[in-house]
Amino acid sequence: AYASLTVHAHNPNAIAGFFSSDHRIGNVTAFQHTVRQAIELATGTDGLITIGITPDRPATGYGYIQAGEPTTQGGFRVDKFVEKPNLAKAQQYLESGNYFWNAGIFVWSAKAILQELHTYAPDLMKPLQRAFETKTIVNVFPTLKKISIDYVVMEHAQKVYVIPGDFEWDDIGDWVALERL
Repeated sequence: AYASLTVHAHNPNAIAGFFSSDHRIGNVTAFQHTVRQAIELATGTDGLITIGITPDRPATGYGYIQAGEPTTQGGFRVDKFVEKPNLAKAQQYLESGNYFWNAGIFVWSAKAILQELHTYAPDLMKPLQRAFETKTIVNVFPTLKKISIDYVVMEHAQKVYVIPGDFEWDDIGDWVALERL
């Protein structure tokens, strides 16, 4: 949220990307192509774009994205965004064939995400906005509720889209990932 306030202050029309730091990306050219698609979709829809990875196993540590109607830009409207389901649900999602893992890679306009944050997280945004304007973030940040963008916005927003990621991807945030790699 704070990064989006900063980006918006520098350029109200900016498209921003947010990338998790604990991922392994293979085939960089394919990854770059996917990010370009996400930028085009964010520009054309003023929606929130997430990159989806086709699951190869039921995983309870990832969010799942149910793909809906296709878009003309190569993605899908998101029907449902579920953060970290239990194993039975993850197995159902895998078997259905129309769910992606949420890679934690987001692309959106600064304006669009700020609108959604003000709608779904006003208790967070009011003090954050004041801190941004008064340059007191160092005092305010420790008092803010710690909640993932997945829970606070992505599960609720209406204009959410997914672009399938056609590249090698792995979340290397645990020891099991080390074994896979």
